[in-house]
Amino acid sequence: VLGFILKMQHEGMLTQIIASYLQLLLVITGTYLLYLALLFLFAAAFNVRQWLFYIRNVLPVALMGFSTMSSLATMPVTLNAAEKN
Repeated sequence: VLGFILKMQHEGMLTQIIASYLQLLLVITGTYLLYLALLFLFAAAFNVRQWLFYIRNVLPVALMGFSTMSSLATMPVTLNAAEKN
């Protein structure tokens, strides 16, 4: 993914794509984050301290999943976070 982004930057297409689709990307990302936050809030029974605990346990999984783009690589960390939660 990083190589593809660098290639688009070198060709000058990345700035055009960002300018054209930035608002859509922000809406999709915001909706996704709000949905996940609400799911964790329901799971925490609207207890903010418990919600923060759940989010803190899942953040390493999210960062690892985003950086590796592999769900298989994140499986041990995901299972560990699910056990903690």
